[in-house]
Amino acid sequence: MTIAVAVLSVVLVAVLYRQILIQRRMEALSLALRRAAPEDRHVGGETLRFPVDLPGRLLVEGEEEEVQVLDLSASGAQIACERGLEIGSVVRLTLVSRDGERVCDARVIRALAGSRWGLRFNKPSPGFLAAIHLLRGEALGDWRGGA
Repeated sequence: MTIAVAVLSVVLVAVLYRQILIQRRMEALSLALRRAAPEDRHVGGETLRFPVDLPGRLLVEGEEEEVQVLDLSASGAQIACERGLEIGSVVRLTLVSRDGERVCDARVIRALAGSRWGLRFNKPSPGFLAAIHLLRGEALGDWRGGA
């Protein structure tokens, strides 16, 4: 019995240690994103964005709509959505990637041609910002030819 307890204790410590490492990585990525691009730094009055092609979901007035995320920054996103949205309305965007799903509340700030919409994030969490940072790296890898 004492051997089983000792083994269980070692496994538990290993799991907790791994969780701590993951949390520290997420915090480091979040900090790096804020330092490198708080609000994605404005250059010439424009927020730096990067193109992506991600499936997503948008929760609008209690109804969920499939969307395509076309570009991302730390402060917002551009999406393609067939549903008509109202400027100023609050929505919930779910980013879907191979690493899972991340959710952030946003406000519709702009209507664009071709059923495209501009969103501004409302207080994105550190985990959400870290996910954007990772997606940016993936997008840059794709742009560089899969590097």
